Order: sequence, then structure tokens, then C-alpha cells
Amino acid sequence: MKERPIQNHGYAWTRQAKSLEDTKENREGEVNEPLGKRIVGILTADPALGQNAEARLPGSVERRSPEYPFTQTRYYEAEMGSNLRRWFVSLSGLLPLSQAAVWKQELQALEERWRVEGRRPVNLDAGYLDLHRVVLLSHKAGAQKLYLSGGVWADLVLQKSRGGYTPFPWTFPDLKTGQYNDFLLGVRADYKRQLREFHAECNGFCPAP
Repeated sequence: MKERPIQNHGYAWTRQAKSLEDTKENREGEVNEPLGKRIVGILTADPALGQNAEARLPGSVERRSPEYPFTQTRYYEAEMGSNLRRWFVSLSGLLPLSQAAVWKQELQALEERWRVEGRRPVNLDAGYLDLHRVVLLSHKAGAQKLYLSGGVWADLVLQKSRGGYTPFPWTFPDLKTGQYNDFLLGVRADYKRQLREFHAECNGFCPAP
């Protein structure tokens, strides 16, 4: 069978080109690769630098939350200064979740460009959203985090609930406020639409990479 590539915001994989006449039996063994929607949290005391970092993200920005003062904790002030602000953006395309650790490492490398004398003037939090949850990716272990690969851990920070999102005891304080809910609900709507389009393109059975 002819192989054809499926491109997805820089992650490419191939699948066997199948016809609509394929039977259910012929499809046994096909595995739908779970897909998510990439989000990035941008934290900085320098709005111009944050906008510069946003412009260099690996993908087109689809949605952008309002910027909020990051006042719920002073944890980052020693490294990044005071008057911190944080906002989130979503990026075009869908992320194969098997590539989540690669996505984190890609963003970490971008963040390192601005590091000065060991300090980060901008913090880029890689994460993803699906129908049920919001996950941020971290190089730090934690009791609630699940290990992926390459030193990357998945941190479940929000669960979808009726009308919005429910935090957990360990969720970042600014995410607990619900101030990003409208943004996240918009991203989730984009994700649902793009997921339907993707599965329609591959006739409902999309093999894993």
C-alpha cells in the first residue's frame, strides 16, 4: 500500500493509504493516536520580551488570553524580578501526545535563548489541552506528576467540568482563580473542531505515528 505523510504543525508521521471499502476486520490493529492542543504560558516582567518570545513560538498563535498580574505567589521574583505578568496562547495544529515530551524540550530550548547569568527573564510553560483536562509539562518531579520521557513530567492542573474547569490542590494559584477559563473554553472549541476535521480526513481511523 502507498504511504502518505500526514503533517501536523511540524510533527509528521505516515499511515497506510486506505480506502473507504476497508472492512472492520481489515482495520484491526489500527490505533488512534491521542491528540491534544498546544498551549503556552508566558511569564515575564518585561512585556516586550514576552511578545518577542511569543512571536518566536513554533507555530501560529490562534488564541491569546488577557495578560494578568502574577501576584498569587512570589516564588519567581528572585529569578525574574517583580511586577510579573502571565498570559497563555494556543498554537495552530494538533499535538500527538506521544510527542509531548519533545514539545516541552523544544520550548525549553527556546527559553534558554534569553537566559542571562543563569536567570530566566521569561518563563515559557509548555502544555496541552484535550476534551477532559489541561496538562502542563515540567522537568520537575512531583507526587501528582506522571513521567513521560527525556526528563519530562506531565502535571494535570485542571479538569473540565460543567461550564469551565476545576482545579486540584496542587494547581498553580493563578489557574485556580478561573481567570483563564474563557480562554481555555475557546481553545477547547477550536480543538474539537480541528479534531473532527482530522478524523474526517483519515476516514475515522488514524494510526499512531
